[in-house]
Amino acid sequence: MQVKYAMSPWPADVSPEAAVEETARRRTGAGVAPLLVVDGDDAIGMVTDRDLVVRAMARGFPSRLKAEGAGSVGPPVVEAARW
Repeated sequence: MQVKYAMSPWPADVSPEAAVEETARRRTGAGVAPLLVVDGDDAIGMVTDRDLVVRAMARGFPSRLKAEGAGSVGPPVVEAARW
């Protein structure tokens, strides 16, 4: 099976400047586990529920911490031809 048949064509994303609280709401509202952190057209990272708990809340970061500081940098990307 080709990846394009298993993927979501328009994944949920958030700006690197989004606050952690907004990021958590967006992730929950979209019903996804990883939320892409996107700067313009570039995916620069991702935030998961674990990132929000371990990196943000458990370490005492304020809710105004930005998504870019809470998530993982450099998500794996699969390049594909447009369909």
